[in-house]
Amino acid sequence: MDNFITYEYEWLKKLTTELPNNQEKIAALRFEQKKISQLLLQTNFCYNNNMPSLKKKINGWIDEEIKFLENVQLPEKVADKLNENENKIHTSSSVAKLAVLLRLLVIDKIII
Repeated sequence: MDNFITYEYEWLKKLTTELPNNQEKIAALRFEQKKISQLLLQTNFCYNNNMPSLKKKINGWIDEEIKFLENVQLPEKVADKLNENENKIHTSSSVAKLAVLLRLLVIDKIII
């Protein structure tokens, strides 16, 4: 039983670390949760009557992980870098072409 819980935990951890962003991690966790929730229960089998089922335990862990991923804030440095990149224009033009373009914009009084 403990080996299965360890295996499932390691599988979910590996699944989420391989994905690049939180939205994809949440989608993968929700899919795994859906698969676990759809598993059929075998009646008259139980490890311990006083404990919740393994299905409930794993689904509870996935719920907590999803809540954490939904509420996680970007670190301040990363957020600043994202805002900084919004004000930049990326181009493959050479410096000479950009200089001509700027000169034309100034001559046409588009840029003062």
